[in-house]
Amino acid sequence: MSISILHLILLVFAVWRLANLLANEDGPFHMFKTLRSRIARTEVKSRRKNGLLSKLHLYEGVHCEYCNSIWFGSFYAATYLIAPNVALALALPLALSTGAILIKKVVFVLGGIDTYFDKQNNPIIETTYPSMYKVNLFEQQKQEILEKGDKPNGQH
Repeated sequence: MSISILHLILLVFAVWRLANLLANEDGPFHMFKTLRSRIARTEVKSRRKNGLLSKLHLYEGVHCEYCNSIWFGSFYAATYLIAPNVALALALPLALSTGAILIKKVVFVLGGIDTYFDKQNNPIIETTYPSMYKVNLFEQQKQEILEKGDKPNGQH
């Protein structure tokens, strides 16, 4: 079975989008942030009990784009081999989202070039295109969980 270059690009964009969502973004209704936080808490609890989950390093796997892209890539590859139309239907919204992100980055870069060469230093361009990514605070969150222990928010 061969794969067309268009299908490959759609699947690659979808895998990147999912890997980036899971590793770096809050997601709709903060579901990815919540998932990462729960995995971190579970891993910390397991580490205290010398449990199996502490040896699996799930948090690092979820937090790492490179790691989780292997799993998402495997899913899409298997789905494409079994039912190509289903894989493409699942990939299309994610690929379109990736395309929109790429366009925004191009506009951001071009806006940055305009600002660099603009003698008047136009502040509109600087405020229209803020930084694309937030600073990744999940390691800090994990450390806070380790320091806090199992206690609910605000209780000591």
